Amino acid sequence: MQTLLGLKSHALSDRLSVKIGNVQYFQSEVNHLFKRLDKVECLFGGTLQKDLAQKQKIRGLNLFIFQVKLKKYVIESGFKVNDGRIDKILKNRIERCLVKNLYSTQNIELKNFIISEIYFQEYMLSTREESQALRSFSRLNKLISKRFGHFIYAK
Repeated sequence: MQTLLGLKSHALSDRLSVKIGNVQYFQSEVNHLFKRLDKVECLFGGTLQKDLAQKQKIRGLNLFIFQVKLKKYVIESGFKVNDGRIDKILKNRIERCLVKNLYSTQNIELKNFIISEIYFQEYMLSTREESQALRSFSRLNKLISKRFGHFIYAK
């Protein structure tokens, strides 16, 4: 059985984990995307998304849901970053974080998460104080939550 990301799933052992918008994610897909998000965190030396989410007490699966929704929002909004700019931002970190061929079709999901982190950092540049940053984060979270509903299946 193939899943959304093309991963092999075991029909009996793999279960639905979460539905975001109209896309359902099996547990194997969630685990795979968590690994991608860990690579993004390595590439950026920690992510602003995760830092602000933790201050809002958003962790674990809920953080994953926020990051996937943000990625979908960034893709829909048409925000683009050319490959040269990504290379300039990440410099030597790609090799250090063991990312092989960032621009291959296998890594399109990783590249999209990188672009969403760049978008998020630019979005947050306008805030000077932590309280402003938290309010901006909350507004963005509400916006993407309205656009992309989600459902967490029983654990």
